[in-house]
This record gives sequence, C-alpha cells and structure tokens, in this order.
Amino acid sequence: PSFEELHKRLYGIQLDDGDNRTHVIFNFSNPYGLRPNFKSYPHSNLLPEFFADLLDALAPEGGPRFIVEVGSLHGHSAIQMATVLDRLGFTEVPILCIDPFTGDT
Repeated sequence: PSFEELHKRLYGIQLDDGDNRTHVIFNFSNPYGLRPNFKSYPHSNLLPEFFADLLDALAPEGGPRFIVEVGSLHGHSAIQMATVLDRLGFTEVPILCIDPFTGDT
C-alpha cells in the first residue's frame, strides 16, 4: 500500500497534502519539546559492525526486504542501519520506525 493508503487505514482520515492537520507527521504533538541532536545525543545500542554481520547472515536469502524498528526514540539506530544498508548497496530497503516519539521510557 502507498503512504496515503496506510495513513487512511491507520488514522481514519484521508491525507490532504495541503492541510497539515491531516498529516500525522506534520501534525505530531511533542509535549516534551524534544529535538533530536546527534552531536549531544549519540546513543545507539546498535553497532554498525553487528548490523553488517547480520546482513551478511541474510545474504544467502537475498538480504533484507523490509526492516521494522520498534522503540526508535530519536532514530539514531535507524540512521545507523540506513547508513550500513546504503554502504552495502541495499539502498531501496525501507525502514519503518515505530515509536510515539514522546520521549517516554
């Protein structure tokens, strides 16, 4: 499904690019006022070497086709994964990050 179809299914409203109130990303509420800053918050438990080794293990199966990260917070691990994927030529593999992005732990 397209982003628009998923948006409609998940949120029950049709996405209107001209109206940010209907867009879940643009209309995101951030009650804690958190802003990602990878210079002062470089935290990720995912080491690029470990992820590259995991991709090597998946290589006989053709590599990953879709990645889901649950608990993204600021998304640093997703950026680590995307960087490794790009470096290894998996530039078309989507990463879905699932998190309320409110900073709750």
